[in-house]
Amino acid sequence: MAGPDQESWCSDRIRRDSRLNERHYGVVQGEFKDADHVQETYGADTIREWRRSMHAKPPPLDESHPHFLPSPAPRTESLADCQRRTLDCFYDAIMPALMDEEGLPTPADERVVIVVAHSNTIRSLMAYLDDVPEELVPNLHVPNSVPILYPFDRTTRKVASTKLESAAGGSHARWMLSAQNHNRLRAALKPGGSLARAFFGTSLTRPARPAHPTRPPNQQLAMRARVELAHYRNRSHTRLHTHTRTHSRTRSPGHCFVS
Repeated sequence: MAGPDQESWCSDRIRRDSRLNERHYGVVQGEFKDADHVQETYGADTIREWRRSMHAKPPPLDESHPHFLPSPAPRTESLADCQRRTLDCFYDAIMPALMDEEGLPTPADERVVIVVAHSNTIRSLMAYLDDVPEELVPNLHVPNSVPILYPFDRTTRKVASTKLESAAGGSHARWMLSAQNHNRLRAALKPGGSLARAFFGTSLTRPARPAHPTRPPNQQLAMRARVELAHYRNRSHTRLHTHTRTHSRTRSPGHCFVS
């Protein structure tokens, strides 16, 4: 919630909504997807279908499962199930804060709402905003900790940007770093990667010219994934809740929605 002015910071405008929670994985809730017993029990193809497709979902858990919670908590979810509750939050809470709410320090026509949530929550919302065909949903990837910007038109209340080509059939989003380039950057930063060699090796290359910082379009929805990072060397897993930071030239966001 950091704007350019100290007095614009306000934690009261952070709103938590359980409808932005990560999707529920039923009987495999709490398991690692690459755990040997999970792979042996269900098979890699089935697990991939559960994770990437729109409608496939694991079997539901029951009361004996250690992660069981009573209703209204779900017992399992597909991405489509996750999308329904995410869109409920989008239209009930996020869009009114972006378009209509009064009494905020930023005028409505210059407002930014930041959504901080999990990868599947954001995937489901992007699939809706970009009208991704069901068969291309498996190609929709959300890089960890990378801001994704959607500008909206106040008159039509629709996404204002044109679609750019993507593996999921095109997207209105404007990325700080695309999914493909995110993977390339991670590879370059690994020991022995091109960036690692540039910084620590004996043969230095001229760094690329940094992109000139530009002010993002007004009236935009910024989404950032809450990430789960794996430490490569010891394979331990750490859950990291990322916080969005705005560039010093941007306005303070009107609200920040988190799961």
